[in-house]
Amino acid sequence: MVGFGYRVPVLSGTVSDPLSGTSPANPQNSAMQAATFRLGLKSVAAITPYAKKLTDDEIGFLFLTIPQAVKDAVTDQMWAYACSQYRLDPSPNKEMPLDQQLLSYVYRTRNGRPALEWGVKEDLPHRMSHADRFHAPTLTESQGAAPTLSPVSNPLLQGGL
Repeated sequence: MVGFGYRVPVLSGTVSDPLSGTSPANPQNSAMQAATFRLGLKSVAAITPYAKKLTDDEIGFLFLTIPQAVKDAVTDQMWAYACSQYRLDPSPNKEMPLDQQLLSYVYRTRNGRPALEWGVKEDLPHRMSHADRFHAPTLTESQGAAPTLSPVSNPLLQGGL
């Protein structure tokens, strides 16, 4: 138990299906709790030398600004995984807001930012089952990613006529 009276999710074990939000640590498929969001964000900000230390009011307001679909899709376990990835990241993005950077470890990205409308990363179960090491934003096939599609053979799509 942590001083605030809630349990911090443990990263051990495997994730059965983070796309639906179910995991051994979260069998009820419950949405990310505001308390977990606050604890994760405060912890990451506290260990980041260049991050502004956030107040509880600021964190509470940030939580309100996250779309409800994201709150429903991201479990406490996923948020804890994102926080651990931030700690393992050899060069975290100093230009992106901290909450957005944490979401980029869970969601597909576009131009380095989380594309919330695209959903969580397809290989998130694999990533979360190996949470003890840093995972680059895009995994290669040798790292466990799904094979890429073969190149298009249509000459119009390749720029030729």
